Amino acid sequence: MSELRTIPRRDLPRAVEEIEHFTIPLDDGTHLAARRWQPVGAEQDPVAAALEYLPYRKRDRTAYRDGLNHPYMAGHGYVRVRVDLRGSGDSEGVLTDEYLPRELDDGMQVLAWIAPQPWCDGRVGIIGKSWGASTACRWLRVARRRWARSCRCARPTTASPTTCTPWVGAC
Repeated sequence: MSELRTIPRRDLPRAVEEIEHFTIPLDDGTHLAARRWQPVGAEQDPVAAALEYLPYRKRDRTAYRDGLNHPYMAGHGYVRVRVDLRGSGDSEGVLTDEYLPRELDDGMQVLAWIAPQPWCDGRVGIIGKSWGASTACRWLRVARRRWARSCRCARPTTASPTTCTPWVGAC
């Protein structure tokens, strides 16, 4: 069940809607939990989307940070989607280790799911730092020509610097 909440504009160019909880279906029947921020009217006038994909539980561990960063970007004309990895937070499944092929495959399915949504204009970027940056870099290596063609930047990770060579560029 999803709940829509409008966030006041404050000093943002556009008002923001937050969908606190919805799920994204995967090909094996598993559902990943997600949270979305979008400019008001994005479903009538779609915009580019940016995905953050983490194991850090969107409802508590990163909720405060997410509540600041994602609405800010949505207020500047981007849909932001925050997804819990398989087996973490409110997502179904089991998280058995980090950076597994299953995690990459799930993420690719999430990117493919986002692109045709009515609030997305087909352009999907990937954002992150630390775990999220490592994941973003791995996806960009695989999918940059297909889904992640608008944003190619990730903040380097300090947790595992050998797993990621950041893509730095403009959105």
